[in-house]
Amino acid sequence: MSGRMPRPTLVATLALALAACGDPAAPGGAAPSSSAAGGAVGVEAPPVLDASALGAWLPASVGMQPRQAVRDTADAALGAEISRASATYGPDLSLSVTDLGTADMAEMMGYGWALGGPPPLDVDGHPAQASGGVGRPHTVRVLAGRRFLVEAESPDAAAAEAAARAVDLDGLARAGR
Repeated sequence: MSGRMPRPTLVATLALALAACGDPAAPGGAAPSSSAAGGAVGVEAPPVLDASALGAWLPASVGMQPRQAVRDTADAALGAEISRASATYGPDLSLSVTDLGTADMAEMMGYGWALGGPPPLDVDGHPAQASGGVGRPHTVRVLAGRRFLVEAESPDAAAAEAAARAVDLDGLARAGR
């Protein structure tokens, strides 16, 4: 079984988890949550970045490999908007940046890492997770600013980590505020 969850499954899983939180306006609904925008109750997170704008966060090259085949997509499920830009670098390296939109969704993903995934690691001060090996590609996932998921995949673990580090993670985190 692959260590990577298919994109539609990931979107559906996160959307269902958010839907289970309830509508704050409905009787018995969940209380308003704080967001990345200052942490104040009821404060909305900034809108999801346009998928094509996320492409600007993908580096022009990783190592000696130039960026190729840039692709961007946007999805919406149960009111949760998600946008993603991805690119390949040579034949064996892919890198993507996904705007998960709300801090709550990013926090749920973070909790999932803590509950049963491979041991978390730190990439330039941002929580991360690495998986793969033994016949599977190595994947490094980094959560920047509690809303941007950077994913790098390569047959080589060091190349995957280098690709994740090639993204301006701090700048990306600031862009979500």
